[in-house]
Amino acid sequence: EFGTREIITDSKEKCNGKAKKTMGEARMDIEDSEMAYLGYQGSESYGLTWKVRGFCKDGSNPEVFDEVNVYGNIYDSDIHHNHFGVYTYGHEQGDWRRNKMHHNREYGFDPHDDSDFLTIHDNEVYNNGNHGIIASKRCNGVSIQGNEVYNGSSKSVGIFLHRSSDDAIVKDNYVHDNGDAGMALMESFNADVSNNKFEDNKYGVRMSVGCADNVFSKNVISDSSEYNVYTYEGSDDPWVVDSGRSQDNIFSDNTITGGDESIKLTMADGTEFIDNTFKSAKTVRFEDAQDTIMSGNTGLGSATLKVSKGACFDKKSDSDYKPVC
Repeated sequence: EFGTREIITDSKEKCNGKAKKTMGEARMDIEDSEMAYLGYQGSESYGLTWKVRGFCKDGSNPEVFDEVNVYGNIYDSDIHHNHFGVYTYGHEQGDWRRNKMHHNREYGFDPHDDSDFLTIHDNEVYNNGNHGIIASKRCNGVSIQGNEVYNGSSKSVGIFLHRSSDDAIVKDNYVHDNGDAGMALMESFNADVSNNKFEDNKYGVRMSVGCADNVFSKNVISDSSEYNVYTYEGSDDPWVVDSGRSQDNIFSDNTITGGDESIKLTMADGTEFIDNTFKSAKTVRFEDAQDTIMSGNTGLGSATLKVSKGACFDKKSDSDYKPVC
């Protein structure tokens, strides 16, 4: 294990009892280094770890993350063969650039609970056993740009926004040859996903558990082995919304090529597909998808349209799409 935990920084504070009952701030920066063969499956022992202590298991004191943070930048380093490449909990404003992140047993970059306003730019992330880059549980304002994420395992998503990791910018990434999705979102909101290339993944983009108000523009999504764009309810219960149905997500000006199905939209409301270019499209499928807008898209003339389980289209859709809701 190689990590940082919080310490008491104010001389007026007192440390009573075990250290795990205290809070404070800490910092660890890594630059021009090789960090390898660290960690195991144990709390705070995953490899490279930054963690705020003091958050109750029942989630009753979220203010701890407003009062205490841990900090650290990672530049120009080779991080490999750890249990987790990087794991953070309550990290604030980390700047992680130009690193190689590879051959870790589980995740590559794994900012977790309330790790906010991180910059994850220009990294090469590959051959990890789980997701390449995942922001999980209330990681707000994360910027994920200019990375190449590839060759994940059969369960690996390239880039994952998970459980209220909101207001992210995901831009100019090349994500390819991963066993799950190029990008996945689960109960996350208001992401700006643009100018990425998602190629040769199982799914191009998938969304579940009530994702809403995310905008996908000017991306290239190609040659997914199953679905290029996929929404579904998911088996997990939502935590912050009332329904697992995806809501009001927008796809505009994307180029979507190949795939077993170009679109598979299930249990979603108000999704918009506007001015996208489809190539080699075979099937577009809508199941229990309400108020979908399909307007101005090209390349779907020879694709099979499958509409079932009460799916219907907003009246703003092109005339080919029926029934109207």
